[in-house]
Amino acid sequence: MGFFSRRSDQYDKDGTERLRNASPQDTELIRSLLAHGADPNAPKKDGQSAPLIMAASAGCVATMDTLIQHGADLNVFSGTKWHESPLLAAIYENQLDAVKYLIQHGANIDGSLRSGSPLNVAFLTKNIAMLECLLDHGADPNKKLMGILSPARACESVLRCMKHDIRNMPKEGCAKCADRLLLIRMLSLLRQHGGRPIVAGSSKGTGLLDAYVDLIAHVEKWEQRGEKWAEELGNMTYNDPLIRSMMEWMIKGGLGEIRVPVPDDSIVDMPDLSGKGFERIETTHGDRSRKYSAATDSYKYQLR
Repeated sequence: MGFFSRRSDQYDKDGTERLRNASPQDTELIRSLLAHGADPNAPKKDGQSAPLIMAASAGCVATMDTLIQHGADLNVFSGTKWHESPLLAAIYENQLDAVKYLIQHGANIDGSLRSGSPLNVAFLTKNIAMLECLLDHGADPNKKLMGILSPARACESVLRCMKHDIRNMPKEGCAKCADRLLLIRMLSLLRQHGGRPIVAGSSKGTGLLDAYVDLIAHVEKWEQRGEKWAEELGNMTYNDPLIRSMMEWMIKGGLGEIRVPVPDDSIVDMPDLSGKGFERIETTHGDRSRKYSAATDSYKYQLR
């Protein structure tokens, strides 16, 4: 009896290995392997994701159905970046039918701390039809996972141009500026499904203009904070003009052209922004402020 048990275990292992390597389009082979004991939740190995994630990535609904009938976990976490779960993989690969199938069979539409947010992946792919599908099927437009931005802020962070001011016309030839209308359409769609604006009370409507007004309000609020921080730091450093200039640059540099005045009466030497001095400043402050990081990235872009 032990002899047959070992053979069964070995066959199970071999079948699972064959399942990992099987093409998601080969539904009949996968069905046969599962019927003979292959593991439908075979974990990630050698860069190969779990079988259901592979099938979702390829949009093979028939194979997905076969795997689920044999016990595959709809929310298995065993994939590569942006493919950590079946739903995320289907969204990232723009497989709309696979996304609908997974949602209808109970996939976690709001994601988790471990897998991340499906809405955020939809922003990355710039697929407004996918975003609309998720929202129509009940995705929470205000769901904020710990350590992750709200959907509206996540959408803004992915699509808003940090080099050119959103209050001006889009810059011709700028790929990020070209996404402006898409950004506003996505934000409007979130609001139409009950999403809150980025800045509370900025506007009550759900149209494109309301979403655009909300973005402008966020930019202006950002600038006001920068001026306040500059003033507070200036007071702590005897109102030194260089430090005030740098604080203002940290905020406004991400919104438009960067122009840092060089004060003659500063109590400290002006650092070399294009060399070692610049790197020293970035190391000191970069981890403390996302706004500063955006400004430094914009400045580096101009140095190329």
